[in-house]
Amino acid sequence: MLIASGALSLAFGANKTWRDSSFVVLFTTALGLMAASFLGSLAGNFPLLYLAGALLATGLYIVILDINANLGWIFLQSAIAFMVSGFFPGKLEAATTRATLLGCGCILQIFSLGLFFSGLRFNFREVTSLRKIKFYEGVKQLNQQYIHLRWSIFFGVIAMCLTITLDHHFNIQHSYWAEMTLLICLRSDYHESLLRVPARIIGTLVGVLAAGTLSTYLHDDLLIILAFFLSAGIAIFMSYSLTSKTYAFFAFFITMMIIFMLSGIGLVQGNIGVQRLEATTLGGIFALLTVFMTRLVTYIHIKKPEPSV
Repeated sequence: MLIASGALSLAFGANKTWRDSSFVVLFTTALGLMAASFLGSLAGNFPLLYLAGALLATGLYIVILDINANLGWIFLQSAIAFMVSGFFPGKLEAATTRATLLGCGCILQIFSLGLFFSGLRFNFREVTSLRKIKFYEGVKQLNQQYIHLRWSIFFGVIAMCLTITLDHHFNIQHSYWAEMTLLICLRSDYHESLLRVPARIIGTLVGVLAAGTLSTYLHDDLLIILAFFLSAGIAIFMSYSLTSKTYAFFAFFITMMIIFMLSGIGLVQGNIGVQRLEATTLGGIFALLTVFMTRLVTYIHIKKPEPSV
């Protein structure tokens, strides 16, 4: 499953480029996944350290996403890897094994994409181009253009803290899906964030119902694996031209892909569909609260009259 997770993460980013190079995005994402999964697995042994790492990742993701969407996607994958790995804590050997297996999946995916999709831009010379990224200038520019940035970070970090706290308090199975949903639904555009939350919840609900119905009749493991590949292929294809109008369909196929993958390798614990729906709804609610509060406080700040001299 870890190898498949690494391969799938890169597959969803095959259409993204940095300085006209797909290789830079894929290679950097692979390194980020390995490092984040290693650190997350170790941090999972210490709840406060894991919480601090998750909050830091949330704040950095919001900043980087507003600087560049593709860089934000790279950091999003690493942040998700950190949070997921934290729910599977282990010592140094286990963390290394986890990072290595993810890396193997990433390497296989990079070679597969390079072999089968000649249209991809694999410009190896641009590997060093990431050194030229100046985050300070980017953040400085954002502070001049978007007053809401600091409030986005503030409310985003609080929402992540509350999500993790509730996850542990109610002992939600696969609760890292809630944290993942929160990050994925926090976009740099207000209206896109607003539309993404209900689309993800509705897509997840329909996907759970569809996957549950099909699983009832698909008793053959081979058919379940085939259903996984079919849903994964459709989801990856949709991600290359994803819009707000199609996000619910994307969430539908993503949900089916995950349920069939876990069912196919025998890792289902209880009702996996209900667990995913619960976690997705929780993360979506906190994402909506973050968006609304950021919008409200920003509006109040803009409309606040200047003090008289």
